[in-house]
Amino acid sequence: MPPEVQPVTPEPNPAPQPAVPPSQKEINNIVAKESRRAVEKLLRDAGITPEDNPEMQLKEYKKWLDSQKSDLEKAQCDAKTAAAERDAAIAEAEAVNRKFNAVAKGVPADRAGDYITLANTRMTDGVTFEQALDKALADFPLTPKQPPPPYAATGDASLMALGGAAKMQTDLNKHRITR
Repeated sequence: MPPEVQPVTPEPNPAPQPAVPPSQKEINNIVAKESRRAVEKLLRDAGITPEDNPEMQLKEYKKWLDSQKSDLEKAQCDAKTAAAERDAAIAEAEAVNRKFNAVAKGVPADRAGDYITLANTRMTDGVTFEQALDKALADFPLTPKQPPPPYAATGDASLMALGGAAKMQTDLNKHRITR
C-alpha cells in the first residue's frame, strides 16, 4: 500500500506590506541624480566632456550658447549691456554732481553723504534735488566749527596760559620796527 499522500496546501501569502512613501532625502537624491544626468547630457551634446574643469565647462557652454544665437540676438544682448553701462555711468555722474552741489552750499565733504541721503528722501516729482538739499540744510543746519585755541598747533602751554593771542600780539608789538 502506498503511503498516503497528503495534499500540500500552500501557505497563505503574508499580508502585503503597505507601500512606504520615500523620505524627502531619498526624493532629493533622486532629483539630484536626474538633474546631474540631464546636465551631463546637455554638456555632451554641446561637445564638452564631463571630465573638464567645471569653470571651463561653463565657459565652453556659454561659448556654445553664443554660437547658437543669431546676429540679431547678439546685437540685442550687446545693446542691453551698453544700456546697463550707460545707466551706471549716468548714476555715477549724478552722484558726483549731487556731492558737488552739497559742497558748493557749504556742506563739508565728509558730511556731504549724510545731507545727500536726507535730500534724496525729500525729493518728489515736484521737488528737485537742490530744493530738497536746501530743505535738509534748513531742517538740520550746519554747526560752525570752533576755531582752534591759540598756539594749539605748537603745544606751547606757557603761551596759552599767559593769554594766548593777546600775549602773541604783545610780543609782536615789542619786536616791531618803527621808522
